[in-house]
Amino acid sequence: MPVAASRLPPGGFDVLSSPHVAQEALLPLEQIVARTRPDIDPHAACVQCDASPWGAGAALFLNGVAVEYFQIDWSQDLAEKFGTELGNPEAQTLWEYMVIYLLLLVWGTELREHGIAIMGDNIAALSGALNLKGRSKLSQITREISWRKCRFGWRFCAGHLPSELNGIADALSRLSAPLGSDKKEFPVALLSATARALPPADTWWISEL
Repeated sequence: MPVAASRLPPGGFDVLSSPHVAQEALLPLEQIVARTRPDIDPHAACVQCDASPWGAGAALFLNGVAVEYFQIDWSQDLAEKFGTELGNPEAQTLWEYMVIYLLLLVWGTELREHGIAIMGDNIAALSGALNLKGRSKLSQITREISWRKCRFGWRFCAGHLPSELNGIADALSRLSAPLGSDKKEFPVALLSATARALPPADTWWISEL
């Protein structure tokens, strides 16, 4: 399957293109989510992410080893602003799109030289991050990603990681789930990884949604 990737051609425009076809255009010509890890750069970092109706998390992998991660619990106030409630799966794509935005805040700028391969199990959210489209609340997240992508030179591509292979990020997203439901324990693979904090200066707007 073709792979959609974010590249930086001559002239400085960050566009989406197949890694096998050089396309120098301002607007994306392809927005295809790969079934395997996409090839943005042989030295690119890989971030596995996931969200649930209770929280979200992402883990940064370098050379196949998890080195950093972050985890966040959604608040009832934020859920109400999204027009949903904690534990309600109807807003799943929105939560998944939100965690992509958050992981780019954490790692997008510092890893922009080689780019980031974003791996997740929600194709709708991954596609939204590639084509930067979305309705209603999704459009607000799109705007936040778009201007930072231009301002800070974020470079990223996206690949689909089946749910059964996304266990680390899935566990992070369900740490705060109610007992007896989908609650998970902290993943052993992250015990030696460094916890990263979300930048408060860039997340204040979430409370305004």
